[in-house]
Amino acid sequence: MYVIFVSKLSFTYQKVESLYTIRLDQQFVWSDKDGSFY
Repeated sequence: MYVIFVSKLSFTYQKVESLYTIRLDQQFVWSDKDGSFY
């Protein structure tokens, strides 16, 4: 039970982290496009 919980938690963290990274990448792309962050 505990192991399943931990693996679920780390999986959720990885998903959130990848979503956040994608958002950051998009911000940098937008910033390169017209020189300002949205």
